[in-house]
Amino acid sequence: MSRPVALYCRSSRFAWLAVLAGLGTLLSVFLGQNLLLSVLTCTFFAFPMVLLAFLAWQPEVQVYDTHLVIGHRTIPWAEIIKVDHLNWTVPLVVRLTLRQGKHSLILYPGDHADGVALLEQIRRMSPNALLDGITYDEFWAEMDAAAGEETATQALAAATKDDRLPEHNQSPNNDRSQSDNQSPNKPQAKEVSQADAPSAAPFHLLSPEDEREVELLYQRLKSSGHIDVVETESRDPQE
Repeated sequence: MSRPVALYCRSSRFAWLAVLAGLGTLLSVFLGQNLLLSVLTCTFFAFPMVLLAFLAWQPEVQVYDTHLVIGHRTIPWAEIIKVDHLNWTVPLVVRLTLRQGKHSLILYPGDHADGVALLEQIRRMSPNALLDGITYDEFWAEMDAAAGEETATQALAAATKDDRLPEHNQSPNNDRSQSDNQSPNKPQAKEVSQADAPSAAPFHLLSPEDEREVELLYQRLKSSGHIDVVETESRDPQE
């Protein structure tokens, strides 16, 4: 005996949109002064009204462990040999191919999340079918691998974000001081006093002979206290 797995009800937003489109159609009829303009305006509102009303009256979809029920139609999972998603999620459009070569179209006017969940359950419950042209095992292997990569990417992004949070909380001065204290290879600045500074090399303006003569004149001047005597006496030794 089969048991129900999930029940997917149609969304009420399509019915409300159909009502709004109908009101717009009536408003266009009453306000239209020109016949051509009135026809164009009514057509503009009437076409969406019919489409939305058609979607709003679509039957509910019930998922059982042994079959799928769409209104009064019952489709066993074992009879489905191909599942083709027609790139519509709101509303969800899926074409089923059965063993007898028959086709069944699923038109589910639900929300995006419900449409994605229903499509996944249809694919999961059809082990004998080609899913969008891919075998069942290959399709779900690719989906699981893509989900694993997405999970790993999100975990890596979260870890990177957590690692960067302490860096934003620190001030630039603290970061600079900590980096200076923690870097062992950075040369430490050494204060050099004037005593440690290398003395400048002496520059000789006079030759050694002139230096000795100047020293001799200085000694004689110091002893005599008069420049003339020093000059005369300084010439005598040269003469």
